[in-house]
Amino acid sequence: MPPRFNLLKRVVKEMGIEDDRSASSGSPPPRATRLRTVMIDMVEKVRALGPLNWNASLEEVAVS
Repeated sequence: MPPRFNLLKRVVKEMGIEDDRSASSGSPPPRATRLRTVMIDMVEKVRALGPLNWNASLEEVAVS
């Protein structure tokens, strides 16, 4: 995974959001047909997770 995505996943996890709500297709960017498949799969995965159960307030999340 790209370093920026690893940082994003860490920040998102610290915010109390499940890892399964984000994904990376890798680098280089996929062709349009592959991107479409990845996006459809991700939408289905997030729908299956249901509503975001986010109990943390913005004040509790410190991003430095």
